[in-house]
Amino acid sequence: LGTVPAVLTGLLFKKQLKSAFFNPTSIAVVAIVFACFMLASEWWAKRRARHTPPRDTTAIGWLDALWVGLWQACALMPGGSRSGTTITGGLFAGLTRESAARFSFLLSLPIILGAGLKELYDEYKKIGSPQPGEPASLFAASDDVAALVVGTFVSAVVGYGAIAFLLGFLKRYSMNVFVAYRLMLAAAIFGLIGANLL
Repeated sequence: LGTVPAVLTGLLFKKQLKSAFFNPTSIAVVAIVFACFMLASEWWAKRRARHTPPRDTTAIGWLDALWVGLWQACALMPGGSRSGTTITGGLFAGLTRESAARFSFLLSLPIILGAGLKELYDEYKKIGSPQPGEPASLFAASDDVAALVVGTFVSAVVGYGAIAFLLGFLKRYSMNVFVAYRLMLAAAIFGLIGANLL
């Protein structure tokens, strides 16, 4: 259920999203907007915790899943960050930071798996009908297949380590460091645009 909003938004508005948001100015603006949302979600979580104890992953219901899924759909705008938007949505829903992060990473599995399977299917289709000017299919040579397997394994190990680190980090600290990162990213993009380098 949490995956549905992003899938529907991607299918229905892919062209509009690309034409409106896939440019440096929009990326910087979206980064600032979601930095503000992230900061607001931290404030909301602290304010709510005074009256209501935060909830863990066992308390997530279908409305929570749909709510966080809507935040995941917002990440289709570059500069939104899928994990950042979903954790923000989880905090607004009253989850602890750790629970919001756990659900965020769980929610990424169908999206990543679906995108990966589609890419593999596209590569497989290239074997029978290669397009002129495009690189050969990853399945065309055994070395490429071996590189794909090794790359997938390494990325899985590194990804697991990154998730474990982030969960540990969010147990102890707020997301303010990511707010600062987004604001610095936006400032750097605007600086590069102003200097005519982007």
